[in-house]
Amino acid sequence: LSSSSLGTFFVLPALHPVVCRMSDAQAQGRKRKGEGESACRFAMLSFGIAPSSAYDTVREVWNEFSGPFSRVNEFASVPLAMSVANAAQCHTASSVLEIGAGAGRAAFLRSFMLKESAKHVICDIAPKMVELAVKLAETLPENKRFDTFVVNGERTPFEAGSFEAVIANLVIQLTPCPFDLVKEAARLTKEGGRFAVSLWGQRSQSPMFTVLASALRDLGIDMASRGLPEEKPSSFELGEKLPQLVREFKDSGFGRVLHWRTTMQLAVMDGNEFFEFLMTQPRPTKIFAALSQVRRAQIKVGHVNMPLRRLKKKS
Repeated sequence: LSSSSLGTFFVLPALHPVVCRMSDAQAQGRKRKGEGESACRFAMLSFGIAPSSAYDTVREVWNEFSGPFSRVNEFASVPLAMSVANAAQCHTASSVLEIGAGAGRAAFLRSFMLKESAKHVICDIAPKMVELAVKLAETLPENKRFDTFVVNGERTPFEAGSFEAVIANLVIQLTPCPFDLVKEAARLTKEGGRFAVSLWGQRSQSPMFTVLASALRDLGIDMASRGLPEEKPSSFELGEKLPQLVREFKDSGFGRVLHWRTTMQLAVMDGNEFFEFLMTQPRPTKIFAALSQVRRAQIKVGHVNMPLRRLKKKS
């Protein structure tokens, strides 16, 4: 039995009226403008430009979380990452870029599905994540190794049109300006290439990511008064505004936009195992540290074990 959270995929072939490729006019225009700009006509985005402190915060969070992520979360997210790679047709591409690649586990596995001569590049904003990815790459045969970079996915140093496949697994909902990441992917994607991402879906279908917040509300516990306000914007926000999100992708220069829903599995057998998983996560760890032993027991018994038992019965 697994606790599931709903994710949403977007497969974004570059623009062409018939075969979903970037048009010659767009590709030539992008070359004239140079690698720092895209010729795609981008929509005005409500997210605007985030302050540098926002990226510093993201970097610090994922540096701190790099150890637990590489030991626990990454293994749960790898199947989703491989589905994203398939959606982008990485196995047929001559060049692949993964944005927000974390500790590199998906890249490690993906390297065996790529063509022998394919250029394989990954990047992440957190240096400690990239350090882990470098160590993993060094264990691969030399002809399977990928290149690693510490890079903000919204502003990369790579040349325009330099990748046939660009992917981002569970990243776009976390970056300060998600549509800037989409614009950057449009700049980097070759004519005829694909951009594929996954992101959080509907809150109502995601018990794994919502059970703790629900428990706190039911018990009347205000974490904001304890210095831990709810994170905003919510990671569910993009997935709950699909029509707007699709429009933004198209305005960024991509043609057909395909999306569907799938589950991300966390292989826990009962509430105790799920509680142990929560205790490896940064925010839950801070929340439980701020609560009394009685409150922690109430959450574990009444709001983690019981919901998972109900899920078990339904399955």
